[in-house]
Amino acid sequence: MDNKGAGARTLPIKNRSLLSRLSDPKHPYERGTERFKPIDTDGLARRLQLEASGTRDGLAEHPASDSDTETVCEREIRHEIDRLWSDAQQSARRGFEAYLGRFSSLTTGTDIDILVGQPKVVSQTLRENARQYLAELEAKYDAYQAASGNLAEFRERERLSRPEHRILPAVVRFGLLLLACVLDWVVNASYFAGSDSAGYAGAIPKIASVPIVNVVISFGLVFFLGRQILRPFPSAKIVGAAGFGVGGLWVTGWNLGIAHWRDELTKVASDDAAKLAAQKLLTAPFQLDGMQSWALFLIGSVAGILGMIDAWWWEDPYPQFSRVLGAWAHARDDFQSFRIWCVEQLQGTADEELAALKDALRQAEQGKMRRPELTKLAIGLQEDLELHAHRLAEAGVHLLSIYREANGKARKTSVPDRFRRPPQIVLSMPALGELGEMGDSRQIEGLLTSAISSVGDALEESCSQLPTLSEWPGRGAPA
Repeated sequence: MDNKGAGARTLPIKNRSLLSRLSDPKHPYERGTERFKPIDTDGLARRLQLEASGTRDGLAEHPASDSDTETVCEREIRHEIDRLWSDAQQSARRGFEAYLGRFSSLTTGTDIDILVGQPKVVSQTLRENARQYLAELEAKYDAYQAASGNLAEFRERERLSRPEHRILPAVVRFGLLLLACVLDWVVNASYFAGSDSAGYAGAIPKIASVPIVNVVISFGLVFFLGRQILRPFPSAKIVGAAGFGVGGLWVTGWNLGIAHWRDELTKVASDDAAKLAAQKLLTAPFQLDGMQSWALFLIGSVAGILGMIDAWWWEDPYPQFSRVLGAWAHARDDFQSFRIWCVEQLQGTADEELAALKDALRQAEQGKMRRPELTKLAIGLQEDLELHAHRLAEAGVHLLSIYREANGKARKTSVPDRFRRPPQIVLSMPALGELGEMGDSRQIEGLLTSAISSVGDALEESCSQLPTLSEWPGRGAPA
């Protein structure tokens, strides 16, 4: 046989009964490896026509009594055994490679290296990320400091020490403006419809903008001028008083003019009514024709006053205070929200790495349990290959015996001396190899706890590099 090489050994097999051997390997095989193909000696004997060949050669007195050369049929038997043995070795090698692949995948040593070394890498990563975040956080702190300085300067300049007044909710502020406009519009539409030949169809286009002008100008006079009265400077107080005065004159004059317009529409054509109303507003402003006109004036004035009230409480009544304070609050919130985001990012990085460490521990534990098992299976595969070699040799001996027996019965001369000796089949046994060490001898107990503690300490240290406003080194948050 030709299956010799490094690590191979020769296994001589003598004639023995095939029934003395079991059919199946004595070692279990994992799914995915191939069992050795069964040896069908009867089938081989029929296919090689051993009895017929032996009888034919015997009748021909072949081989000669003094011949030591094997016949063609004997060489075919040995060739068939060689082929089956080659197939068995390939099957064994595939099985061993499968075990080796699984053995290599259970990288206990690598996983332990991860558990030992990765926490240091994670700690370094967390610290580097914290330094990057700190640079961005410092820029936001500078913006907060600038806003704080503007607020402090504003308070000092305006001699303002009180906190911001609570402003009305947006829905209330907008609702109040809408109420004033709707109230003024409904009353004007109702009264003007009575004096218009087309009713509401003619009145609505005329007075569509009346409430808006009334409320918006009343609002603007108080918001931009009237609130100046709160400032500590005499000039600002004069502007504020003027704003309220002009606002009062506006509400009174505008709504008296609308009432006069309504009166004149009941008397003259629409084009002339506006001119006559303007003249009467200047010459006799309070001489209205009836209660409806006075009611129209009163409702319009209420709408204008509502606009003025809304302007006063639209934000903190002190001019510009809400804007400056809002910029400071925005800078503060931006700093705090970004710091929270940074801490969450660091926590997320730590959690991901801890999950990877837990997986490495699981792999290490699995490898520690499975590698010895695979090693035993590989050893069992080698033993099963040896057992199969014995069976193949026995099968070859049995086939040779069939041929020789038929040859001896058919011939008249004596058989060759080698026919009287038990036939031998010699198979070269390959060494499949070893899977490797039984696994890393280092203990894995406590490695995960140590890794979690190390990563936790690094996370705490990294988060401490991102101070809050009150903890900012050397500066602190303004009161």
